[in-house]
Amino acid sequence: MGLEYAEEMGIGFAPDKWDDLLGFARSSGLSIDLMKEMGLLKVGEKGNTYDVYRNRVVIPIRDRFRRIIGFTARDMSGDKVAKYMNSTESDIYHKRDSIFGIDTAIRQAAKEDKFYLVEGAPDAMQLKRIRVNNAVAPLGGDWTENQMEQLKKYATKLCFLPDADPPNLERSEKLGAGIRNVMRNGMLAMKCGFGVSVKELPMGEEQSKNDPDSYCTSIQKFQELKEVDFIPWYASYIFQDINTTEERSDAINTICTMVVMVKDEVKESMYLKQLQSFYEDKKLWQKAINRAKKLDKAKQVIDESKKIDRDLYQKYGFYEEYNAYFALAGDSGKAVQWSNFIMMPMFHIKDSLLPKRLYRIKNQNKQEEIIEMKQEDLVSLSKFKQKVEGLGNYIWLATEKELTKLKMFLYEQTETALEVTQLGWQRQGFFAYGNGCFDTEWHAADEYGIVRLKNGNFYLPGCSTIYRDDVKLFQFERKFIYTSYNNVSLREYSEKLIRVFGDNAKVGLCFLFATLFRDIISGQTKSFPILNIFGPKGSGKSELGKSLMSFFVIDNKAPNIQNATIAALSDAVAQCANALVHLDEYKNSIDLDKREFLKGLWDGTGRSRMNMDRDKKREITSVDCGIILSGQEMLTIDIALFSRLIYLTFNKTEYSNEEKRAFNECDAISLQGLSHLALQLLRHRSKMETDFSTNYRQCMNDLNERLKETTIEDRIQRNWVIPLAAFRTLEAVLDVPFTYRELLGICVDGIIRQNRECKSNNELANFWNVVSYLQQDGEIFLEADFRIDYLSNLKTNKVKDLTFKQPRPILRMQTDRIFMLYKKFARQVGDNALPTESLKFYIENSKEYLGVQNSVRFKNILKGVEVTKEVETGGQKYYRKTSMTKQALCFDYTELMTNYNINLNIDMGMTDGEEEAQNNKPRENGTSPYMF
Repeated sequence: MGLEYAEEMGIGFAPDKWDDLLGFARSSGLSIDLMKEMGLLKVGEKGNTYDVYRNRVVIPIRDRFRRIIGFTARDMSGDKVAKYMNSTESDIYHKRDSIFGIDTAIRQAAKEDKFYLVEGAPDAMQLKRIRVNNAVAPLGGDWTENQMEQLKKYATKLCFLPDADPPNLERSEKLGAGIRNVMRNGMLAMKCGFGVSVKELPMGEEQSKNDPDSYCTSIQKFQELKEVDFIPWYASYIFQDINTTEERSDAINTICTMVVMVKDEVKESMYLKQLQSFYEDKKLWQKAINRAKKLDKAKQVIDESKKIDRDLYQKYGFYEEYNAYFALAGDSGKAVQWSNFIMMPMFHIKDSLLPKRLYRIKNQNKQEEIIEMKQEDLVSLSKFKQKVEGLGNYIWLATEKELTKLKMFLYEQTETALEVTQLGWQRQGFFAYGNGCFDTEWHAADEYGIVRLKNGNFYLPGCSTIYRDDVKLFQFERKFIYTSYNNVSLREYSEKLIRVFGDNAKVGLCFLFATLFRDIISGQTKSFPILNIFGPKGSGKSELGKSLMSFFVIDNKAPNIQNATIAALSDAVAQCANALVHLDEYKNSIDLDKREFLKGLWDGTGRSRMNMDRDKKREITSVDCGIILSGQEMLTIDIALFSRLIYLTFNKTEYSNEEKRAFNECDAISLQGLSHLALQLLRHRSKMETDFSTNYRQCMNDLNERLKETTIEDRIQRNWVIPLAAFRTLEAVLDVPFTYRELLGICVDGIIRQNRECKSNNELANFWNVVSYLQQDGEIFLEADFRIDYLSNLKTNKVKDLTFKQPRPILRMQTDRIFMLYKKFARQVGDNALPTESLKFYIENSKEYLGVQNSVRFKNILKGVEVTKEVETGGQKYYRKTSMTKQALCFDYTELMTNYNINLNIDMGMTDGEEEAQNNKPRENGTSPYMF
């Protein structure tokens, strides 16, 4: 079978020792009495306890819920002992009720509407190994009616594979044991209402024994076996050994009894034609069939109640027949139909608010559907009928009283599963994608969205056939999936990513590593940073985010933070845990509420909302993912938000052909999905759990040593140390093209750069707020201390010839009075003003700054009144407003308003020439001494 299959099925070996299991039980503190009761240990005549299974391959026997209920053990000694030894009867194991392989067969059997029946456990395991998963076997001897009824819950057809045994001539056998077994068991299956067929194996070399275990070595050999109907197959053998009229009559009557069981006139006619090849008299066959029908009818009348499931009827008051529910009416015993369908319970989906149940529903026309029913659909008769009738021809004919009895039955038979409502890491110890789960191995969801793990069953509705045709539901879950298209290694992908994005890729990868274990990290740090990717259009910032997202979502389309509502953003970040979420198109002009929302992501609080489902109290939606935030604007409007980031800058917008080719290669790999790499990384969770705390402290010490000459804001350093510590923890088990020391240097540079930007923008924000206050308080004046003009082009010492597509507001400011008033105001409120040189440095290095113009005209205003000069022209005196030219600092006023939220009263005004001409022109009526 192979080691992998043995491990999957839990197959083991009992050593050839008398007390090996006994010693293990004692050392492990297991109950010796319980193991005796289960037949694993026995007490000898002298009172000594010994192992029952010795020198045997031990195979678990499971029930349909995959619970181990017993063992079947094959002898490996070759001695003349029982080849197979099964568990003794117990409270949980009953040989005549148990079916080997039922746990893994029912899904495929339900899909194909067929089981393959073989004689022994090895035969069933071999068929499963070649992907015939709907193979089952009894545990020694013949099949029982109880076992048949269990199979009937999942399929209506059975195909037998008899062992090819040579007859024992010493016992005067004419047919081998395998053929005789199928003749008996096939007839039982016909009586139980199955459609029965046979795949007969050829004899081995020199007429030796053959069985499915030895013969079906591949799916091709299995498929090559011809499948024939049971009735003509049975007839071909029974007519081989007929010598007398009495024997022939008995054979014909037995065969016709089976024909009548089919209850299909078309098939009956076809069988009649085939049976004439064994005995040519058609009239005799027809007469025998008619006689069998009468006997069958009489038997139905006499034994009406015997055909129902007695236990089912006595306990719940109904029985199942022909894919419908029936009850017996009063004294007459006449069958009363409740429905034209039956419901097979699949799973109860636990949820404190919206519990659901999954059923397979099948009607008398053998039409079948999977249905998901909310609890309210089962509480009300009208809602129940509305739900089932909405699927098609599924009619409930009885009352609410009968529906309650049906629910009692269905609820007792239902297996429980827990719905996965948030993908990614689960507190039960596994990582969920939309199409399966990973604990230490990948477990794909079945067609109903169910994943069976060691610690329970889990429901992924996004991949269930129930919602297959509804494209509006579970859109994220259908994108957040595991794929196996890609075989690129982590090192190969990292090298390509770094070739395209440089050091930013290294930080991004380490942020990804940390995100995969966010719950561990934030449990110690109480916060988790936002990865901010900032740069102009075409710089590649969004592409890095898209590349990192391909570990979870292929070709991810990041939501636009400008257009999305806070509720939509909250839903986006709450969809997964220990995985990445990318938000794009950040601008400083976003609403204050959105900025506060982004701050909440740092400590994982998300947003506050009213819980309308439970008690209508306010609750905080937690954030369990790693956030990538990209945009063309630096987050300078809110320093508290800026200090919650790991700040990466992209400055390059033009790339060589070689760089473009490298990017295309990287993008092509990303589009195949990188979820296989995420699973490789998740295998190291235990290392992160045990070692992260120590590495975090060591990384903090390393940063402190490197930054001891620099004053760094604590929050910024604590942000950067998280991906650094995550990498240091995993470095020994990761194959990537960079080292901890290299990453440490990158983080030191990043911390210093972000700290400088934070300090610069904090001081600048204070300065511009003072300027705005001075203007509103009448201390500085438009046109006198600063001016705002719409210009089409600009020349300064920094930009030689800047041309705008449309006139753009430019702030030009002479600094003599403003710098002095800034310092005065700071003293009045008890703040420390920046030294002039430091202030100039910050201003000249801000992105709003456009340079210096040497000759800019400003009005002379003193105490709020323009200074005028007396002028005489043509014997008439009037007063002219005065002005002067000064050196002015130039700024992009739109950027200032966006980044610092200031308003200095934009004047839509005139150009310098228009203003000067206006100032020298007297009013037309000549009555005013002032010129405007």
